[in-house]
Amino acid sequence: MKVTLRTCVGCGLKKPKDEMIRVGAEPSWKVTVGGSKLPGRGAYVCPAEACMQCARKRGGLDRTLRRKVPASIYAEIELLSKESK
Repeated sequence: MKVTLRTCVGCGLKKPKDEMIRVGAEPSWKVTVGGSKLPGRGAYVCPAEACMQCARKRGGLDRTLRRKVPASIYAEIELLSKESK
C-alpha cells in the first residue's frame, strides 16, 4: 500500500498525510482547517506545537496558501493538535 507524504510548512519534514493537519484555502478565499477532499490550495502542518509556532513565525501557511491566514485558524489548529495527543 502506498503512503502519501506531505511536507510540513513548519518544520519542513515529510510525513504521512494522515498524521498531519490540513489547512485549505477555497477558491472563494475562505480558509478552513481539515477536510482533505475540499477544493483549493492546501497546506499541511504537523500536530506538534513547535511546528505550529514555526509556521506562524515564518509565514509558511500564508506563503503556501497565497493569502493571509487569520489568527482564528491558528487557534483552531492548536486545539486540534492538543486533541491529537
